[in-house]
Amino acid sequence: MNKHILTVNALSAGYGKKEIIHNISFALETGTLTCLIGKNGCGKTTLMKSVVNQIKHAGTCFLNGENLEYFGVRALARGVSYIPQKSGLGISLPVLDVVLMGYNPVLKLLQRPSKKQVELAKEALAAVGLSEYMKQDFQTLSEGQKQLVLLARTMIE
Repeated sequence: MNKHILTVNALSAGYGKKEIIHNISFALETGTLTCLIGKNGCGKTTLMKSVVNQIKHAGTCFLNGENLEYFGVRALARGVSYIPQKSGLGISLPVLDVVLMGYNPVLKLLQRPSKKQVELAKEALAAVGLSEYMKQDFQTLSEGQKQLVLLARTMIE
């Protein structure tokens, strides 16, 4: 059994003709917590966007031994949670609904989350300390609170 949940081999990427990351390889083990830290502009976001196929890159990325290049959008969303620097969410929605969006990859068109999924979303909000904001408009939160809501969204299964 593969003990690596994510394996990245010789990853290089950039924007236009400017290469930002070059020949990066690493593996993340199942059951571990890994943090990516570095100076502003050093390539952290470029690395993450490359791994989740948001920008063109050279090299390979494997999730549980399967090449991420061959994942469709929904399959990638079911297997990978990514919290961008900015949410990209520009409409008014209750905080709980933003967390429930984490279930979109497993729900059918127009299917509503189950009672169990709603309860798990509430538990995720509690875990990040935002239970009292459940009904509040996501757009009224501070940027830090928005990040915590997105973290809660990645925590639901």
